[in-house]
Amino acid sequence: MHDHDDLERLRNLKPHHVLRAICVIESRLTAAGSTSGIVAERMKLGMATRSGYEGDGADRTRRELTWLLGLTRDLTEQEQRVCRTHYGSTAGSVQYEELRRTGDLAEGDGEDVIDVRPVDPAGQPLGGEWVKVRGVRSRYPSWEETGRALGLSTRQVQRHLEAARAKVQTAIAWRLMMAEQESRYE
Repeated sequence: MHDHDDLERLRNLKPHHVLRAICVIESRLTAAGSTSGIVAERMKLGMATRSGYEGDGADRTRRELTWLLGLTRDLTEQEQRVCRTHYGSTAGSVQYEELRRTGDLAEGDGEDVIDVRPVDPAGQPLGGEWVKVRGVRSRYPSWEETGRALGLSTRQVQRHLEAARAKVQTAIAWRLMMAEQESRYE
């Protein structure tokens, strides 16, 4: 039932990754161009849906979402709202510079090579396999920005996010323990 990859995934899973992934997958499934989005909208309105949408390529994504939501079932409604607002939106973008291995670069990934011979902090060259790149990434809202959007204080947002992450961490630990026990009998 559980192979080595599933156990390794559970060992490496972090609560904030779970909460962020839920928001990303829900957004993808309910997007205007998504067949799943059409089905979700029709269901919200109480309209009939056809089962012909099954097998539309999003089945795997819906299974992933269900699996992730299982890790958040102990969250209160307020914790869910805070998590969706915090992890499900962006508050702009920031520019970054990082080192990348040349083999990890891909055309169209939004990063520009700015130095083909970067040096370490001591001024020594890093070698031919490293380059310095510049790119832009999304910035998630701060606790204050999340609180403003929900009418909560910064401290309340912080407490709700900490409680949610702790509950998800506990769920991950329990799921990992059960998976390890089950793998002993296979």
